[in-house]
Amino acid sequence: VICDLMMPEVDGAEVMAWVEAERPSLRGRFVFISGGAFTARGRAIVDRGCRVLGKPLEQEELFEVVEATIARQRAR
Repeated sequence: VICDLMMPEVDGAEVMAWVEAERPSLRGRFVFISGGAFTARGRAIVDRGCRVLGKPLEQEELFEVVEATIARQRAR
């Protein structure tokens, strides 16, 4: 799941809080993206070890992260 960290209605921290409470098995499937503007809640996502890619995204980096995320999930 690729999710923006900063969104107008719900931020990535809220999305992750819901996932952790309601669907914790999905936590490892998330990769966040950000233009670099971090709120304290956004910083908490990074501090908890969630992967955050900077915008603009490079196609190669995105593919590598998606492939690594999939590989980690398959290894479980």
